[in-house]
Amino acid sequence: MATSCLTHLECARCSERVDPGVLQTFCSCGGTWLARYNLEAAARSLNPETFLNRRVGFWSYPEVSPSQSDGASRGLGEGGTPLLPIRALPELELNLFAKDEGINPGGSFKARGMASAVSRAKELGASALALPSAGNAGVAAAQYGAFWNLPVHVALPVETPAPFRDAIQTHGATVYE
Repeated sequence: MATSCLTHLECARCSERVDPGVLQTFCSCGGTWLARYNLEAAARSLNPETFLNRRVGFWSYPEVSPSQSDGASRGLGEGGTPLLPIRALPELELNLFAKDEGINPGGSFKARGMASAVSRAKELGASALALPSAGNAGVAAAQYGAFWNLPVHVALPVETPAPFRDAIQTHGATVYE
């Protein structure tokens, strides 16, 4: 089975590099970490045949996932969302498509990032997660925290719509306003 080609984390602000095998928060400069991969190594196993022979879904390409575990058996059904043709503007003569991310868990593309982040945090021994959110990221974090048995703490703006707050709390996360 293929494995992750993750090589390091790199700060988006100052370009500092750190070991991806160590649990991180923010860079000392306050920047966020970007996952970096050995794309040449990934390309050796990702080819047209790979795409035909692997199932559709978020966890089907471990070469470009930070997670080291077999997420294929551990996800909530994220990814594999359809591309839908847009025919509303035929005069433009474009082949235009929209990605329906609403069928992801929580109804948002945020499920993809949180599935990866929470899975990796669990692998690295995190005991809890905390994040600020305006809604969808908090819902996704709460869902994946519940799935991987990690307590989640979400800071929300006071004007956050109640459905987001309710969904976060329904999944067992603690909300701070």
